Amino acid sequence: MVPDGQDAEGIGKEIEKRRERALELDVPNLIASLYHDHIKFYPEWMRNQRSRVWIYPSITEASQVDEHRIKLVMGGINYIFSFTEKWIGGERLGLLELTRNDIRVLAINMAWEVDKREKEHNIFDIEEFIEGDWVYYFKDLNAFINKKLKF
Repeated sequence: MVPDGQDAEGIGKEIEKRRERALELDVPNLIASLYHDHIKFYPEWMRNQRSRVWIYPSITEASQVDEHRIKLVMGGINYIFSFTEKWIGGERLGLLELTRNDIRVLAINMAWEVDKREKEHNIFDIEEFIEGDWVYYFKDLNAFINKKLKF
């Protein structure tokens, strides 16, 4: 069912506009890299005093909700990262979703390969993107990490 005042073509154009904006801001790569290289380790790092130096100062909580979800509280806002993976035709695929206060703001489908030297992920679809200040909070988090890695 199409919402009143919108036709299917208009909805399709809005979805494409959001995808283009997500790519323009490089949000899919940013969130995928942050999740796989850092955020998925935050619950453990929060429990270890020596590892806390790697955690962005405005993150006050990081916990493993279940096998697929990690909760972060950053600046008083609840973020849930959900990652589910499956193998299809010998390829490793995953869906990474980010919710902000229970509203899904990003959902990306990805494939990736891991070898002994590096991880490579390929984002092949953006299911959802709702722009907001959360994008800039995670860009700041990434800048914090990059600064830490330079030392």
